[in-house]
This record gives sequence, structure tokens and C-alpha cells, in this order.
Amino acid sequence: MKKVIRVAIVTLLCAGVMVGYYYYLNNTMGQKQQGAQAQAVASEKQRLLEADFTKNFPPTPRETMKWYNRIVKLILSGEELTDGEIRTLAEHARLLMDDKLAAENPIDSYVKNLKGQIADYSTRKAKIVDASVADTSDVIYLTDKKGDDLAYVQTSYFVKEASTYSRTYQKYVLRGDKDGHYKILAFTLTDEDGTPVTTAKK
Repeated sequence: MKKVIRVAIVTLLCAGVMVGYYYYLNNTMGQKQQGAQAQAVASEKQRLLEADFTKNFPPTPRETMKWYNRIVKLILSGEELTDGEIRTLAEHARLLMDDKLAAENPIDSYVKNLKGQIADYSTRKAKIVDASVADTSDVIYLTDKKGDDLAYVQTSYFVKEASTYSRTYQKYVLRGDKDGHYKILAFTLTDEDGTPVTTAKK
């Protein structure tokens, strides 16, 4: 009984110290976490800026989409980017596009559109917090009437806007080129099951 009382007294005497230590620890860990997150974002940004798809193109349609989504996520993550960095990321994204889609998105127009999207997201206090790609087993391959090799890849984007969250789904069509590289040809907005809900964008 004395031991229990002694422990209770010690606990009460230490309460202020414990609370103070908790706030100190919480603040320290918070700062460390923020520092680690900032470092991770910086490292990811550097990796994306230094990517060279002319020498190392993604080996599969899924990998192409994973790279593309990483670029999109960075651009619309709220991370501060210079005009030069936005242009470099835009150039990288266009290298992942089929020649047809890239021709419909000239670099200057594409950069302008991206800056418009960044401004819109900033105004709405929105950012992409996660972008995912379907598993390899869910990628659909087929050959169309023209003999083109196509791949259909489902993706999803988790967006935070102010204090609310939402998830959107898109299905991308990628076409294999003469080198066997699958590049983005078109996409359409879908529901969670991959059923189109709008006309495909091309």
C-alpha cells in the first residue's frame, strides 16, 4: 500500500515535468518530422528534375504512369517551384507522352496550362497528397485495328482541398512505339471500378 501511495505521490510530483517533457518531445519530434518530410520532398524533386527518359525510359506502361504521376503530384503538391523547374518537369512529362499527344500540347502552351493549374490549386488551398497506379496484373493489353499495341492503366488521385479530401480516378491509354516504349496517348475520367464517366481526353 505504501508503495502504491509512494508511486502516486511521485507521479503527482512529476506530472508537471512529464507534461513539460511531453510538449518538449512533441515539439522536437514534430520539428524532426517536418525536417524529414521537407528533405524527402527535396530529394524527390531533385530525382524528378534530373530524370533522363531519353536514356532510361520506363520499361512498362505501369512504370510510365508511376513516373508521370510523380511529376503531377510534385507540380500540384503545393511545393514551391521556380519557372525553370516547372518547365523542366513539363518537358519530362511530355517525353512520357505519345507523339500525337505531345504535338497537341506544345511545350509553351503546356507550361502555361500547368501554371494555371498550380494557381487554381493554390487559390482553392488544394494539393495532391497521393497518386497511385493499378497493379501490374490489372493493366490491360490489346492490339487495335491499326495494329497499335495499347495498354490501359487505372490511376487514382487523393486530393486535399482546405479541410476536405476527395479521390478521383482516371484511366490512361498508352501506345507502344517502335522501340517498345509505352507512352500516354489519352485518358478518361472514371469511377472507382474504371467505368468512364466522361468523354476521353485526347
